[in-house]
Amino acid sequence: MARTRKRRKTVVWAVVLAVVLTVAAIALGSVWAMYRAYPYDHREAIEQNAALYGQDPLLIAAIIRTESHFNAEAHSVVGAVGLMQLMPDTAKWIAGKNGWDYDETMLIDGDTNIRLGCWYVNYLSERFDGDTDRYLSAYNAGESNVRQWVADGRFEGGRRDIPFDETRSFVQKVMNSYEKYKILYGEPKE
Repeated sequence: MARTRKRRKTVVWAVVLAVVLTVAAIALGSVWAMYRAYPYDHREAIEQNAALYGQDPLLIAAIIRTESHFNAEAHSVVGAVGLMQLMPDTAKWIAGKNGWDYDETMLIDGDTNIRLGCWYVNYLSERFDGDTDRYLSAYNAGESNVRQWVADGRFEGGRRDIPFDETRSFVQKVMNSYEKYKILYGEPKE
C-alpha cells in the first residue's frame, strides 16, 4: 500500500513537472515569436538618430516595421524607398534643408535612410504640434493632404477621423506596433 502511494505521488509529480515544462516551453516560444515579429534591427542607428531629433526610438522602429519590415532595399509601388519608405523627392528635399549631399542610392543605406526619416518625423511632429495621429498621417499621405483635411474639417483629430482608409490603417498599424515595442523593449530612456 505504501508503495502504491509512493508510485502515485511520483506519477503526480511527473505530470506536474510535464505540465510546467510544457507551459514554460509555450511561453518561451511565444516570447521568441514576439521578438521575431517585432525586430529591432538597426537599433544603434535608430536610437542615435531618434535622440538627435528628439523622437522616441521605439516609435521609429514601429514606423520602420510598418513601412518596410526592416528591409533596407524595399521599394513601394508608388516609389518610396528603404527602411522608412521615403519618396526620393522628399529625401532630396530633406538633404537640401540640412546641407547634406544627396544621391538616390543613399536611400537603400539603412543608417542614412534612418537619419533622413528621423529628421522628417521630427519636422512633421513640429508642424503638427506633436499630434501623433496627424504627423503620422502626414508621414503616410503627405503634409499638404493632412493640412487640407484639417482645413476642410474632415480631420478634426483622432485616428477614427482620418479620411483615407490607407492612412488610417497605416497610423493604426504603427501605433499597434509601437505598443508591442514598448512591451518588448521597454519604455525609452529620457
